[in-house]
Amino acid sequence: MNDAIRKYHLRLILVSAAYLVGTQLFAKTNDPARFVDPFIGTSPSTAANPVPGGRGGSVFPGAALPFGMVQFSPDTPKGEPSGYSYDDREISGFSLTHFSGAGCANNDELPLLPTVGDGNEGRPIGFAHADEGAAPGYYYVTLANGVKVELSATLRSGMGRFTYPANDEAKNLLFDTKKSATGTYESGITINSPQEISGFAASGNFCNNGTRYNLYFVAEFDTPFTIATLSATTALLNFGSGPGTVVQSKIGLSYVSMVNARENLRAENPTFDFAAVKDAARAQWNSRLSHVDVTGGSTEETTTFYTALYHSLLHPNVASDVNGDTMGFDKLVRKAEGYTHYVNFSGWDIYRSQVQLLAFLFPDVASDMAQSLLVDADQCGAMPKWSHQNSDTGVMVGDPASAIVASVHAFGGVKFDVQKALHYMAINGNAPKASCNGFFTRLGLKGYIGLGYIPEGTANVWGGVSTGLEYAAADFAIAQLALAAGDEAMYRVFSARAMTWRNLFDSESGLLRPRNLNGSWWTYRPFGPATTDGFVEGNAGQYVWMVPHDPNALIARMGGAQIAGARLDQLFTKLNAGISDPYFYMGNEPNFASPWLYPWTDQPWRTQDVVRRIMDEAFSAKSGGLPGNDDLGATSSWYVWSALGLYPLVPGVGGFVLSTPRFPHTQITMENNQMVELIGQGAPSRYVTSLQLDGQAYDRAWIDADRLRAGASLAYVLGDTPSTWGTRVKPPKFTKDIFTNFDEALNAQSACSESGDTGPMRANFDGEGACFSSQSMAAAGLYSGATVHHRGVTFRWPETKHGVDHVISLGQTINLGSGTKGQRLAFLGATNDGPGEGEGLVIYTDGSEQIFKLGFSDWTLNGGKAKPNYGNEIALTLPYRLSHEQRIEYVKTHVFFSAVPLDATKVVAQVRLPSIVSRGQMHIFAVEVTGSGR
Repeated sequence: MNDAIRKYHLRLILVSAAYLVGTQLFAKTNDPARFVDPFIGTSPSTAANPVPGGRGGSVFPGAALPFGMVQFSPDTPKGEPSGYSYDDREISGFSLTHFSGAGCANNDELPLLPTVGDGNEGRPIGFAHADEGAAPGYYYVTLANGVKVELSATLRSGMGRFTYPANDEAKNLLFDTKKSATGTYESGITINSPQEISGFAASGNFCNNGTRYNLYFVAEFDTPFTIATLSATTALLNFGSGPGTVVQSKIGLSYVSMVNARENLRAENPTFDFAAVKDAARAQWNSRLSHVDVTGGSTEETTTFYTALYHSLLHPNVASDVNGDTMGFDKLVRKAEGYTHYVNFSGWDIYRSQVQLLAFLFPDVASDMAQSLLVDADQCGAMPKWSHQNSDTGVMVGDPASAIVASVHAFGGVKFDVQKALHYMAINGNAPKASCNGFFTRLGLKGYIGLGYIPEGTANVWGGVSTGLEYAAADFAIAQLALAAGDEAMYRVFSARAMTWRNLFDSESGLLRPRNLNGSWWTYRPFGPATTDGFVEGNAGQYVWMVPHDPNALIARMGGAQIAGARLDQLFTKLNAGISDPYFYMGNEPNFASPWLYPWTDQPWRTQDVVRRIMDEAFSAKSGGLPGNDDLGATSSWYVWSALGLYPLVPGVGGFVLSTPRFPHTQITMENNQMVELIGQGAPSRYVTSLQLDGQAYDRAWIDADRLRAGASLAYVLGDTPSTWGTRVKPPKFTKDIFTNFDEALNAQSACSESGDTGPMRANFDGEGACFSSQSMAAAGLYSGATVHHRGVTFRWPETKHGVDHVISLGQTINLGSGTKGQRLAFLGATNDGPGEGEGLVIYTDGSEQIFKLGFSDWTLNGGKAKPNYGNEIALTLPYRLSHEQRIEYVKTHVFFSAVPLDATKVVAQVRLPSIVSRGQMHIFAVEVTGSGR
């Protein structure tokens, strides 16, 4: 008996029989593929005002393997963006490539269509759903012309079996290389022998972005054909006119070459045995699906669950051929050495839940996916944000690749080049002109770094608030990977940037609100929860919750747990409201985290209730059973986690919010052979009454992923009424706001070297890459730990052992030490893009507080054209600065002195720095209490 099995049996012994349904253990689910219905999500949802192209799940019902290169599936004339609509009654072809749930027309390349008789090769053919069926790795339909079409697949090849009607008409098969969902740039077809054809299609242009790739194919047949008609791009193959004709075709694909397409075909499908290919495909699906074994639910619940898991495992896709060749993002043939190369990362969508599922279950696969993104960056200059085959597409907003890679690592996928990942994350996060295949990685980065927000109306930026929130989430994830790798400077810099969302919180409306370049609130139209200006596919009422890494700060700014909880209750009045109605919209990814925030309002039972409501009302086992675009597994993975009662709320953090398991018994077997057992006594009741972790009481609505990855048993008692479970121990706080001293709060870099400090973590003081010169600062006596004197105040210049040398003011609270008394609170600081001021707070040891205004002038005095503001005095002047290109710019730069009065009769305990600054970022180099000794 191996250790994993021994531990599993031990856990079963430890768990009380009271936690089992009845007195019997549930038997393991055999053949979970039988519960998958690929037609779920092929009809429109009930969303009233969906995103463009997003009313339905937009999935395909055809044959594919987990993460396979081939998706052999029918296309219908009025199909959803991914080619097939359940409401159609005609099929226009069976093509070899599809996306599961994308919102733009895509793929549908190399379609073929069986015809009977003469002169009908260009017309769609009718069918009825009664004559159609699908299962993992298999699809069939009998068309109105009497042909039964059966499709299956290997990893890199498709296989079809065509049973023609028993009549004397011509039996044909049409290949059309010029046709695809977005059209082809060029294509071609060649007849190699009476049993083989080959060809290619130059396709792409996903979401009208102009990208291009070549797809090559080789098709072999078990029956000789003659040519009925032939052009440069199409061929109508004739297999005779006798009764009883059955034709098998196998088609190898490659994005590299025709030679590789043939090699892929012969390596993976050397014989004409359709049944064997079909059976092997099902076996591979069962191998993947059985990693999550659920029992005890209804047939409909089990079908909905396994179909969601199935959809979660269709993408990203293998791109390297059997010989390791892959087409690089630089359009050169590359070799995937020691890993499998993957493409098709729906970045904006999958970083929130899908990649965490892949990494948790299959960390080696997820590691290869992370490594693939880094290899892409080697070839195109930066990690792509939404890749389609061997190109970035620039689709959507944010920096999702950074969040994807960090989350893969956090959930167990650690077999990739972490240092290279940090290198490219720094490029994505610091270089305004970083791009992949001509698509800029972070549009609006200058404002995001230099102002702490992206001004509304910034050129080429879609939704300044939304885009800034995406950057903040990515920056938090970057910080977590940097922390795991021991890079303290990178951790501090990106942790601070992750909190810049606070600059957009409007206390009057209680919402995140667009700001103008000059720092004022955006007032183009009346602002409220239904406002869509500034937001991407959503509105202010929905997006205010999209700070999963900083819920404590959000709730505090809203007025506390009770007010925030009531606002969440209002949000969930509707569950699939669309993009304009300020209620929850399950059909779009920015809403995914909202139902899981209740534990931070001391109401974990509300998460248990709302998540179950969403599962029951927004999802189903019907063709319209997805609430919106599945977006390459994003929406389905949300359902999988919800049914498990686990949700990976925070990008880059390996941990879960705990809720209610849907099934009485679930066993999760990870790639490391460790097992997680979820037992839900009382399921399908939705409220957690109690929970035991490995036989010990557990009263917290959060658990670390590593704790589960080591193997665990979670035994729930469920009931029909809310309980106080999960309220005694608070969920974690992911950001830090209180610091023991000033040095601990350091979070930014001001200086760079004239000698060639060109790394991606080079200082970027103003958002455009300009910085103080470290040489000129040293000449002025500004070095780590030095003292600076001004107006009788002795300041200590910050210690820079971690590579950071000042604090960007974001509302941090800094302890000033015991017994600190004085007449003034003195600062050294400056703004970029200033002048700017904000409101801070002094907290005295007796509990009293004093609000103060703090303002600083622009570090260059606006290029020498302005005088100091807010009563500032110039404390230090340096003769020049360095540009982002490392050139000396003879623009004087300054550090300013400012002081605010204190109550000298009281002892200062803490100072809270300004949170929102009127313009620019506030940079603070030192703070001292002065006017009397300590």
